[in-house]
Amino acid sequence: MMTIRGLLALLILEMALAVAMLLGAMAGGHAETIGWRIEVQACTKACRIVLGRERAENKYTCMTRAARIAEFADLTKLLPAGARITARCLPVDGMPSA
Repeated sequence: MMTIRGLLALLILEMALAVAMLLGAMAGGHAETIGWRIEVQACTKACRIVLGRERAENKYTCMTRAARIAEFADLTKLLPAGARITARCLPVDGMPSA
């Protein structure tokens, strides 16, 4: 027959084991950069995002497209004085196995 002290010790042991298993399961996966996306900002007095592509692509393609967007914005000269458009590549983080 188990005493209350024995039951309490068993309960604490089971809880510690459950927490250890949960932490082990969470530590098993880690986020990686699974792609790149373009973010375009229009700036006058303050900057705001005008385009954020959600499609993941490789870094070289993203950087090339971002450079072309920024270059095209500079060539058009349609922006008011002091305004600028910037484009940059941002990593898309996620689980590669998901």
